[in-house]
Amino acid sequence: MKKNSLSRSQNKPGAKILTLNFISGLVLFERQLYLNTFIL
Repeated sequence: MKKNSLSRSQNKPGAKILTLNFISGLVLFERQLYLNTFIL
């Protein structure tokens, strides 16, 4: 039962959107850090 629910959640497009948001958030965070160090 648990394995089936896991595979289902991974196949949902919502999971892909979540991972995309997470990656874009990391990129924005790194950009902010780079800008802060550049200004300093």
